[in-house]
Amino acid sequence: MINSKNELHFIFLTFRSFISFNVKKIFFWFFNGHFFKKKKIHEYLNSNNKKKLHLGFTKKIDGFLNSQILGEVPLDVTRKLPFKDDTFDTIYSSHLIEHIHRKQIEFFLMESYRILKKDGMNIISTPSVHKIFDICFKSSDKKKIFTEFSKKFYDDGGISNSHIINLSMRAFGHRFLIEREYIKDLSKRIGYRKCSELSINEIPDEKIRAYIKKHKPKRWILETSNFMIQK
Repeated sequence: MINSKNELHFIFLTFRSFISFNVKKIFFWFFNGHFFKKKKIHEYLNSNNKKKLHLGFTKKIDGFLNSQILGEVPLDVTRKLPFKDDTFDTIYSSHLIEHIHRKQIEFFLMESYRILKKDGMNIISTPSVHKIFDICFKSSDKKKIFTEFSKKFYDDGGISNSHIINLSMRAFGHRFLIEREYIKDLSKRIGYRKCSELSINEIPDEKIRAYIKKHKPKRWILETSNFMIQK
C-alpha cells in the first residue's frame, strides 16, 4: 500500500490482498476446521495441566496449543474463541494484533480475558509506535538496520524517517499499531488487574523467551514491545 500510485490503485491492491487472504483462509478452514480443529484442541486440553495458547505462530512452542489462521488449528482472533471461560494459564501472540483493526483488538483482549484463568497472563509481542519513533528520532545506530530493511520496499533513492514509519504502519497488512499507554488504558477498562511492558528476559515463561531469542531477528526485537496483561 505504501507504493500505491493513486486511489484506484490502492483500492485494487487492497481488494487483491483481501481476496487472496480469504481464499487461503477458506482453504485451511475446509481442511483443518471443525472436526479436525476440535480434535486437536480436545487432545491438547486433555493432555496438559498447564494450558497455554500460542496465537498466530510462525514456529511452534513446545507445551502450547499452537494456532495459525492459515494452519492446522485455524483460530480467528476477531471472532469468539472456541474455549470455555477460565481455560488457559497463558496466552501468547507475536506480531498478530497489529494486523487487525482497533475495535477487533479490543474484542480480542476481551475474549482473552474470558478464557484466561484467574491470575492468567496474556503476553503480547507487537511493533510499538513508541519504539519505532524512538529509533527514527533518537537512535542513529539502530536506525541503520531499519534504513537498510526499508530499501527493499522503496525505489526513491533515499530513506527518510517518513519511509521507515509508513512502512511499519501501512505495509505487511498492518491495521493499527499500539504502544504502552494505549494497551494499559484498554486492558484496565476491560478488567485486567495489571499491565506491564517487559524486556525479553523479564517475560515469565521460559519457553517464550527461548522462542524469541532463537527465531526473531534484530529488527524484530528493536521495534517490538512485549506487554503482559494479567487477569
